Amino acid sequence: MIGMKRKYILLLSITLILQGCFNISTSPLRPVQHYKFELDDELDIFSEGPVKFMKKDFLPASFRIEYKETTFYIDPLTIENSKPADYILITHKHPDHFSKEDIEKIAHQNTLIICPSGVAKKIKSHKVKTVKPGEEFEIGSIKIRAVHAYNTKPTFLWIKGHPQKANNLGYILTINGKRIYHGGDTSLIPEMKEFSGLTLALVPVGGDKLTMDIKEAAQMVNSLNPKYTIPMHYEAGKGYGKKFKELVKRQTKVILFESQPLKPVKK
Repeated sequence: MIGMKRKYILLLSITLILQGCFNISTSPLRPVQHYKFELDDELDIFSEGPVKFMKKDFLPASFRIEYKETTFYIDPLTIENSKPADYILITHKHPDHFSKEDIEKIAHQNTLIICPSGVAKKIKSHKVKTVKPGEEFEIGSIKIRAVHAYNTKPTFLWIKGHPQKANNLGYILTINGKRIYHGGDTSLIPEMKEFSGLTLALVPVGGDKLTMDIKEAAQMVNSLNPKYTIPMHYEAGKGYGKKFKELVKRQTKVILFESQPLKPVKK
């Protein structure tokens, strides 16, 4: 009985950790100007910069994509003074990816939220499209493909932070002839072999068996040879981005959104 009780307490504690019972706030390292990468004359990629998460300054998986008059967000987190969203894509329900507070900041009555079923249950007051890995659909001239995102190794004991059965997502967006991949939280998985012809890959490199680590992410990028890649989902100021860049072959240009000096800024 004691063994079962300890097992239950351990499982509950790990579940609470994975669900993220932590405060997430703006990091003092966040730049005054949003990080920006111009993919072409009509297509821009933005990041608001680091957040404070689990007492660390952390570059999240949160991005804004602007194409002409259309604004997409992927996993918006600690949004500040940003444009209203036409579309919001959520990869999964962990709080460093799914923030109801931030969705409310940018959503309006016509905003469409695209997400897995585990997220859809929590935002019933909005227009929602529930998708699963493998589904593909179009929004005007823009194609969106939901792809697999899961862990291959347990984070602790037998428990995986992002099990395949959860149907968590990555996304491939085809906009103006450019293919943009956002990995969500994922290990290096076999399904990635199908992600060909990428223009930009937004790849998690933080590791800890919750995402790819630096070497795995570089292996993925070197295999698929996107034109550009931006590392994400890692602790800022620890050299993760630089190490990743050193491992990526010259065919792919690495864009580091923490390339400007990382120091507290006054707002």
